Amino acid sequence: MAILSDNNIDNAARGELIELIDRRGPDYKSDLLRHSTRGGPTLLVKAAVLHLRGTEMQRQPVVDEFGNILMLNGNIYNYAQEPLESEHSDTLFLAKALISCKSKDEVVRVFANIDGPFAFIYWSDRLNTLFYGRDLLGQKSLCHLLGNDTCPLAISSVALQRSDSSSTWAEVEPSIQCLEFETNTLVERTIYLWALGSLYPEASQTSSRASQIEYKHIEPVTLSPLNDDHRPSNDFNKIDMETALDGLEDKFVHAISKRIRYNRDTCLTCRNRDSSQSCRHSKVAVAFSGGIDSTMIALALDKVYSETETIDLVTVAFMADSPDRSSVESAFKELRVLRPRRNWRLVLCDVDQPTLQKERCASIRHLIAPCNKVIDDSLGCACWFISRAQGRAIDSRMDDLTFDLVSKDFIRYQATQPSTSSSFGGLLDNYTSPATTFFLGMGVDEQLGGYRSHLVAWTKSGAAGVIKEISHQMMRLPSRNLGRDDRTCSHHGRDVKLPYLDHDFVSFVNHLPLGLKMNLDESREIGPKKLLRELAIRWGLHESSRRVKRALQFGSRIALLERSEEKGNELCLRLT
Repeated sequence: MAILSDNNIDNAARGELIELIDRRGPDYKSDLLRHSTRGGPTLLVKAAVLHLRGTEMQRQPVVDEFGNILMLNGNIYNYAQEPLESEHSDTLFLAKALISCKSKDEVVRVFANIDGPFAFIYWSDRLNTLFYGRDLLGQKSLCHLLGNDTCPLAISSVALQRSDSSSTWAEVEPSIQCLEFETNTLVERTIYLWALGSLYPEASQTSSRASQIEYKHIEPVTLSPLNDDHRPSNDFNKIDMETALDGLEDKFVHAISKRIRYNRDTCLTCRNRDSSQSCRHSKVAVAFSGGIDSTMIALALDKVYSETETIDLVTVAFMADSPDRSSVESAFKELRVLRPRRNWRLVLCDVDQPTLQKERCASIRHLIAPCNKVIDDSLGCACWFISRAQGRAIDSRMDDLTFDLVSKDFIRYQATQPSTSSSFGGLLDNYTSPATTFFLGMGVDEQLGGYRSHLVAWTKSGAAGVIKEISHQMMRLPSRNLGRDDRTCSHHGRDVKLPYLDHDFVSFVNHLPLGLKMNLDESREIGPKKLLRELAIRWGLHESSRRVKRALQFGSRIALLERSEEKGNELCLRLT
């Protein structure tokens, strides 16, 4: 968080922001630091750190000997197309790379070389300029508080849902924004927009453009553009499909691997343990609906992660008849059969209406802000509870008969078997996952035709319509999902991983002809996301490979829990 003046945010709002930011970083919480810049504003800066990478924790904000200040939320997997060594702090690496920059363009170029999700705030004392922004896909959250003029009043990973202020919180669009000062006066505001139109030319890049702001573009050097090859699926033979499958498998497994390769081997519970003691708790969790997207993440994790580690599979339900529960049980059994040596821990999060209302009022509505639609409420609340990962837990190591009894009627089984309630190896009736790394399956439906809108576009306009719809879906992903979900999930001190938005994975999928990615003439169990379904079959997930897309708000039944007659794009009064 950076506040540009003492008077820009009142003490109450400042305290709420600090509390929300501290929840994001359990390993280190800085004080609110006042930094007098050489010729710019007095900055109030605050950071919290979840230590994931490097042997030593790098505290933030990073203030170097030249008066530069850096706060980074994210991961650098490669820089200038070269891997970053695992023992290096990516924050410290970036701070050193920025020291030599002599112009705004050079600073922007440093961030353009990053392969990985990030949001940042950076004060350059040499340039008297405050920089802030998000990666080109907007995978990490960043918001700014806007007043009546062109100068933001504050920049923060989280916002507040408040109605008593004339200022407005808004999400920072994927861009790098620059505020240049002279004698504490803003003299120029420049916004470098990622040139996503070069990647997705069929979609228009919308941005409200103020006349007093200079706009430039950043070419996204780490991604390949979308292929507009219109050939249908029957134009490709078996060799073509096998080649595409080999490539998808390689890119997907690698995307999973590099998201756990650099992580510390401790969970949230054992963060400050003696280094001589090993942590035996779960360190990795997957948001698990039983659909093909999350089940493939789980199985890919098994391929690259030590089989002695437990992987938590977390699912949420707001009603007893939530459809996701049946698909979760089926997919869980498939994983048990395919990978019997792994302990898969199924975490069943059951949320009733009073609990939902209580947590929404206490914190979730602030984390969803500045988003304010009914769909934001449904998905934001569901993501918050699923990433809290608190509920009943079932280990895959139990025998089949016991598993069937427990999965169908866990509470009654616990009442008759009280001695098992604290068992680490089978049943846990009050479990909270200690995982630091939390995998979400976002981004694959947009790329591989998983939404109904892709089918509508195919019916109306054929391949050209689908390519345009893919472009549209990818362009709106940051504002529709990613910022909000990063805020709600990170509230529990977990780092969100989005392997389907890995740059190499996205580039590979973009490069493929449409007919190899999907066949929308086939049934919904086969045609949408066809390439991913074929990979699932190759890996032995025959049942999960045919599972039809079900949105989280309907699979968990949260959309029916309160005022089911609402439309998703309506303003949600519960958030105000």
